[in-house]
Amino acid sequence: MFAKTILLSALAATGLVQASPLKDLNEKRTCGTVALPNGLFQLSQADPNNSPPNTAPGGTVTISQDSKIELVRFAPLDATAYGCQLQITMPSVPDFSTSGGAPTLSVFKVKQPVSGSPTYANTQLESGLYGSITLQAGQSATINTEGCRGGTGQGLAYVFKYVDWNTAASSVTWKQGTSAAAPVGVFLTHNC
Repeated sequence: MFAKTILLSALAATGLVQASPLKDLNEKRTCGTVALPNGLFQLSQADPNNSPPNTAPGGTVTISQDSKIELVRFAPLDATAYGCQLQITMPSVPDFSTSGGAPTLSVFKVKQPVSGSPTYANTQLESGLYGSITLQAGQSATINTEGCRGGTGQGLAYVFKYVDWNTAASSVTWKQGTSAAAPVGVFLTHNC
């Protein structure tokens, strides 16, 4: 009985050693592809049925506490895309400015499909908060990571808005970049 217990323990330990992850598999991976938004829309609760012009690529993004939000849309990804990360790199002053309270933003995913002429009224958010971030000049951050929906013909879209608890008159503005080699503003990386 004792020999059987020792034999089973030795076999179990061997299995655990064989199942241990390799060091190389635990290293941080570098994302392979950067996607810039193909849609930047400044939506307003005060004018809920107005479809504003698309300011992508390279437009100015302005989000304010008085219910002006930004819809950021990305083109559909191919079927081989995996490991998407929503990221942000803020430019330095003067291409980044704030007024009022701290620019703490809530980020929500938008239900698909997104209208070709999005408005505040026809933009439906998925349930739950996707992420939040307090912006600063020169800052880089990953907001969240998810599957890519590659090959579905549907892109990814997000709404950025001031957090509900900020009641002070506030706004944040930045100039969205146009270079995937050195992205500035909101961008998506995939194949991570």
